[in-house]
Amino acid sequence: HVWGYDMNSGELEWNFFIGSDIDGSPVVTDDSCLLISVEKQYIDGSGGVLKLDPSRDPADAVLWFFPVKDSLYSGWEGGVIGSVGISDHYNNEHLAAFTAIDGNLYVVRHTSLTGDSVTGFDGRTRYPVPELVFIKYTGPSISTPVFTRDRLVACGYGGIYLFSYVGDTFTLLDKKPYMVESTPFIYRDRIYIASRNGYLYCFGK
Repeated sequence: HVWGYDMNSGELEWNFFIGSDIDGSPVVTDDSCLLISVEKQYIDGSGGVLKLDPSRDPADAVLWFFPVKDSLYSGWEGGVIGSVGISDHYNNEHLAAFTAIDGNLYVVRHTSLTGDSVTGFDGRTRYPVPELVFIKYTGPSISTPVFTRDRLVACGYGGIYLFSYVGDTFTLLDKKPYMVESTPFIYRDRIYIASRNGYLYCFGK
């Protein structure tokens, strides 16, 4: 479930049922919507990412759904485990990045629809699909990608990837071979990342 809690009444007044494990944190976009990562397990459809408008009735709250390919890895059956990273704080591109168990890093424009529809997480309902801006195979991942004003850092079991981006154009700048489950932290032009090998790494100037 994605629950809406009223802080004035102290009541759970909004409930959107998905049915799968939801491992990532809800991410609030600058248009006051929620990006929800969906794991594959327990649902008939594929996992992926949902954009929900909590101002609407739950039955009409889905603005789009982006499915990812089902893929078995380390006990997971697919979907998106980490949270979604967004660029809203830095620019007006409205980019949303997420890494999936299928091994791909996806970047979509969360305010733009393609006009097509896809089968939803329940395996039945059709939903709009957002514009895909960039896709890159980086290996299975449960980490959350992180944007800065002109960089995107994405980590996973296949290593650490650093991209630059200008508008819709992404360029791979560097790659490190360290296996990562955690989410990177960026502070004063330095990237801090904990690896499964037991080390904490710092990259930057």
